[in-house]
Amino acid sequence: NNVWLDRLFNNDSAIRYRSMDESQIDFDPLNENQMIVLNEIKVIRSGLSGSLTEFVSNGGTLVIIPHIERDLESYNMLLRALNTSLFDHWSKGASRASGIATEHPIYRNVFTKESPDLELPTIQGHFTTRDETKSNHETIITLSNGDDYIYGATCGNGRVYVCTTPLREEMTD
Repeated sequence: NNVWLDRLFNNDSAIRYRSMDESQIDFDPLNENQMIVLNEIKVIRSGLSGSLTEFVSNGGTLVIIPHIERDLESYNMLLRALNTSLFDHWSKGASRASGIATEHPIYRNVFTKESPDLELPTIQGHFTTRDETKSNHETIITLSNGDDYIYGATCGNGRVYVCTTPLREEMTD
């Protein structure tokens, strides 16, 4: 479980939120969901990767939050199938989110004006990305060094959003 995801989704009556261990994932009903959050799975097995790719292609939304001790090749296999930027390497050290694409559709009706007082997170490391596919990569939140913090892409009829750092208390505020 993730405290940030629990806080975000548990109290919204419009969302049926379920958290499950990766060993308990049932692939058959995946397409019954509108959104799936892949939260800190160490290894993305090929069966799960194929099911998630089909889910997104058919119109679903997938959010990927990496595990610090991940199998990079399994993540990149999924990212490649989704035609989006791949993880390159882990970059240690603190970095602050510095830019937010407030005009992105994900923020529709969220921002009425830009605020200089907007407090953006500081992270303690992140995955750099590389674009081998010439994808339709859209940066949603940028780090102060210009790297992506969160990016998105269209895949088939669906969307994928990728966070470049785990969302756990020791990694982000």
